[in-house]
Amino acid sequence: KLKRQPTRAPPRRRDDASVAHAIAPTPTPKARVRARTAGAARALGSHQWPFAAATRARTMSWELRLWLPALPESLQQVDFSKVERRTDLYALGLGDDTGVKRRNGTDLEIKRREKRKKRGAEKWRKTKVETTEHSTWISCEKQRAKCTLPPPHDGIKVEVADVRFENGVSSKSVAFEKGKPHELYAACGSVLGLGEDWTADDLQRALGPAGFVGGYPTALLRFVPTDERTNNDR
Repeated sequence: KLKRQPTRAPPRRRDDASVAHAIAPTPTPKARVRARTAGAARALGSHQWPFAAATRARTMSWELRLWLPALPESLQQVDFSKVERRTDLYALGLGDDTGVKRRNGTDLEIKRREKRKKRGAEKWRKTKVETTEHSTWISCEKQRAKCTLPPPHDGIKVEVADVRFENGVSSKSVAFEKGKPHELYAACGSVLGLGEDWTADDLQRALGPAGFVGGYPTALLRFVPTDERTNNDR
């Protein structure tokens, strides 16, 4: 008996979409992440995304970041074990859900916001990119320190930063990290004296008229005038 020879797929033609789909490999989770990142760049358009395709994406933990003129009284006496000083460069004109920065003026990173809760907790995905094209940047000097809250919130990390942008605007930033949204909210309520069942309006009153909730992309939109952000919007 003659053995049947295995049937080979016909050569792929550029215009044969059905064949391409049939022989396409099943994407892995990492491949899906890279595809979503590249798709985000295409969705924003070349006038809003002046950067090359990104690689090595990783999911960050949830974060609740506050911006306010002065630190809450409960944090003013905290003994921070380590203070980090550095100057980052941030790209302008990309909206509040996308952050592009050069850490210490060198390593290029992209952060994409994946989710945002009603009371302000945000989940970001950090990606490193290989190259960048022309863009507008603003420097940001930071003095950052991290501490752990006392029980029952000792699982939450708190980052306190003294931030000053190139245009002279300065602010305090307090970020609650390394926890689920409800844990971040409980820690925030303890630090600001809001209790447990606080609302977004309660938080805004505690932050005052100059305070707000959001990541660095949100701060850029608040602190950098529109005319300083126009170069990336063309």
